[in-house]
Amino acid sequence: MEDSSVFALVGLPVALALIMAGLGLSLTPDDFKRLLVEPRGILIGLANLLVVSPLLAFGVAELYGLGAAFAVGLVLLGASPGGTMANFLTHLARGDTALSISMTALSSVAAIVTVPTALTLAVEHFDAPVGDDVSMLGTVLRVLAITIVPLAVGMW
Repeated sequence: MEDSSVFALVGLPVALALIMAGLGLSLTPDDFKRLLVEPRGILIGLANLLVVSPLLAFGVAELYGLGAAFAVGLVLLGASPGGTMANFLTHLARGDTALSISMTALSSVAAIVTVPTALTLAVEHFDAPVGDDVSMLGTVLRVLAITIVPLAVGMW
């Protein structure tokens, strides 16, 4: 196995898990309960992540007349959920870390439906060739394992 493969398969997930555990040290369960009482922020954020971003990606691909592969790739990026690094950067900027983490978790779960839907629409719209299937469920479970478990360990 190449060094870069070892880093990608082991080092990167471990580093991201450590970041999430560190973020958990600065949060309490009340930070997340507040989001249930005041859900406006998470609803606006999820609407932007799940609807606006993919639509903007479609629009940019159309506007610039991108080739099928680039257009589908751009839509895939627009439809992809946020990640652990966004949570860390939110914390560094003294933003609402609980909101960022909640959006990462919820958008990762929603991605089970939204990413394949956006991808299918993009492939059909841009008449792109189709390759191998990718397991969205496996990807989402890995993201949740790297995000939720270390966060909980850090919080308690």
